[in-house]
Amino acid sequence: MNSAAGIVESTEVDTAFVERFLAARVTEEESRRFARQPAKVIPFTLLMIQACMGGQQPGQPGPNTPPAAIPPHQKPASRPMFACYEQIHQESLSGSRPHGDQIGWPVAGTTHWLWCFAGDRTVFYMIDRSRGSPALQKFFTKYFDGVLITDFWSPYDGIDCADRQKCWPHLLRDVASVDDRC
Repeated sequence: MNSAAGIVESTEVDTAFVERFLAARVTEEESRRFARQPAKVIPFTLLMIQACMGGQQPGQPGPNTPPAAIPPHQKPASRPMFACYEQIHQESLSGSRPHGDQIGWPVAGTTHWLWCFAGDRTVFYMIDRSRGSPALQKFFTKYFDGVLITDFWSPYDGIDCADRQKCWPHLLRDVASVDDRC
C-alpha cells in the first residue's frame, strides 16, 4: 500500500480489497461481498481507491499508482467497483437534500479537492483537480429536483436545482462576524 494509506487512518477501510483492486485481482463475487459491508466501511474504501488512483477512473494511471498495479481499462476487475461507485453517485443525485462541501486534498504534491455530497441515505466522495464549476458539473449531470444545501462558495450558485438552502453554521458564523464589526 502506498502513502495514501495515511489519509484514512482513523476510519475503517478494507485495505485488502483496495490492494486486490489496484492489482486488478477483484472477482465479481468479491465485489458483491464488498457491497454488503457496513456502511461506514464502503465510502472510505472507495475514497482510498480513488486517492490511490489519483482521481482517475479505473484503468487509467494515477500519479500515486505503481505501474504494476494499474488495471487495464479492459480488465473486468475494474468494472464492478466502478459500477458500485457510479450507483452511489446516481443514488446521491436522487436524494432530496444533499449537503455539499469540499476541502483541499493532496495528490502527488498538488492540491486537488475532495468533494462530499451527504444525503439522507448516501454519501458520495469525489476527488477532482477543480474546486469550481467543472467539478460540480461532473457530479450534477442533470437538473437536480431537490434542495441543495451548501456553504456560500459561489460555484454552487451555478447548479440548476429546484431549491437551495445555505448551511446554518456558515450563516451564523457570518452573522456573528457582522455583529462583531458593528
